[in-house]
Amino acid sequence: SSGINAEYGHVVNKTTVEVVMSCATATVEDVDKAVKSATAAFRLLSKVPAAKRGNLLFKAATLLEERIEEFAYLETLDAGKPFYESVIDVEDCVDAFRMIVGLAQFYHGNHFDMGGSIAYTNLLR
Repeated sequence: SSGINAEYGHVVNKTTVEVVMSCATATVEDVDKAVKSATAAFRLLSKVPAAKRGNLLFKAATLLEERIEEFAYLETLDAGKPFYESVIDVEDCVDAFRMIVGLAQFYHGNHFDMGGSIAYTNLLR
């Protein structure tokens, strides 16, 4: 894809200094557009029930898990780290997604009695 300015930068393999890929660079306008899009998406997604959002995140974790080696290879090229470390990083990401899904299923809010008539309540939406 191309940014508004259509200027390109290079992703370089830190070990070999070879260009791995080229991608559009972002301008302030690109970032503003991305933030506006993310804000609109958040407004829509926040109306989706937590359980359904959890299902989407679980599916994302499963898709990432199915392609661990591919993502690890790309991370190795980008970061210049050993492949086995990149595999661990991607596995950690899968685990984090699944942990968040699990927490969302069991966390429905907290009520803290502060004494007297004062209380603090928060709710997962």
